[in-house]
Amino acid sequence: MQFSLQSATIFLLSAACSLAGSSPPGVISEPRGELELAQALALTLARSPELEPYSWDVRIAEAAAMQAVARLNPELSFEVENALGGGAYRDFDSAEETLSLSQTIELGRKRMKRTAVARHEIALGEHSFTLKRSEVLNGATKAFLDVISAQQELAFAQTAEAMQNDLSEAQGALVEAGKISPADAESGKAALAFAEIAVTNAKAGLDLARSQLGAFWGNATPHFTNAVGSIATGTLPSRSSYEAGLADNPVLAYHAEAIRRHQAAVVLEEAERTPDITIGVGARHFEDSDESAAVLSISIPLPLFDRREGQIAKAKAEVGKAEAERESASAALSAALASAYLRLSAAHREAGMLESSAVPAAKRSYDYADEGYRLGKFSYLELKTAQDALTSARTLQLRARIRFHKARADLETLAGRTH
Repeated sequence: MQFSLQSATIFLLSAACSLAGSSPPGVISEPRGELELAQALALTLARSPELEPYSWDVRIAEAAAMQAVARLNPELSFEVENALGGGAYRDFDSAEETLSLSQTIELGRKRMKRTAVARHEIALGEHSFTLKRSEVLNGATKAFLDVISAQQELAFAQTAEAMQNDLSEAQGALVEAGKISPADAESGKAALAFAEIAVTNAKAGLDLARSQLGAFWGNATPHFTNAVGSIATGTLPSRSSYEAGLADNPVLAYHAEAIRRHQAAVVLEEAERTPDITIGVGARHFEDSDESAAVLSISIPLPLFDRREGQIAKAKAEVGKAEAERESASAALSAALASAYLRLSAAHREAGMLESSAVPAAKRSYDYADEGYRLGKFSYLELKTAQDALTSARTLQLRARIRFHKARADLETLAGRTH
């Protein structure tokens, strides 16, 4: 399996389903054996502590939208006039009591325009979640690659330890046969001790990498035994294949939605310039004559001083700012893609050279030196140099491959293939 977010996403749903087979509905269980990239991403999507707060953004925006579409409440009022005064108005004998019901009627289709703004707020919350999801999936992929790398470096350290241990045993026989000096045997013992320390350090590095990967689904002590997958570099992808998908990047989608939201806000602010009217209807009772009459009212604010020019100008300026931010984000994404592709191609070239020439040559050199040393034709220093060169070449090849796949993960994210 090639390591890329694109290929992992293809298998994501099927992996999630297979993982969930032995779990309660809606729960994805963590494998206790081998772990593949698609499974790690499925676990991350299902359990990520980082994603949980962002899912609430949509709910908050939906709640705000409910409030935005709510109609204004009517008002009930009760008034008493011509009471508690002097003379004929001393008590309530000449009072006039009015009970009325009034309702403000919004003009300019303000409610509809508030609803439009609220819909864009919901969409922004969804885009924000998508952005975070892409970021988290990218991080989980790189953490998975770190586990693969740490596993392989541990394997290299254990191989070097086994080689040195085998050599140390052979050195004892060679000393007895008089083919090497005791100093070589002592150097071999020291080298074996260093090899054992390297294994201990590699195990600690692997534990750390496993913990960092498990943290993506909220488990710093993950259950899986080992991460599996091929890290062969294969054919170098074309840059144009990623540039073609740059328009699908969720960052640009977020900024496009932000522009639409601010444009809707401008429309709403302009609608707010239209004054609302309040109409009322009620009944008035005259105590002195014990008669009643209807009361009708209408009120219209006069927009003489506040015509919301400042609010409209602010909303338009926010549209301009959002457009500038989108252009800035687009330029930054293009630069990031160019940088990631340079890293991808450099790592691909380095890994290819190491695989085709450096590693095979280092292996042949070590084999010759090992055989020659046992026959007394080479010094221990020459053997140790060949051994270190082989370990170094293998490690460089591994790290180049890991850099290749990390750069590829960044390119997949930039091309909008992870959301």
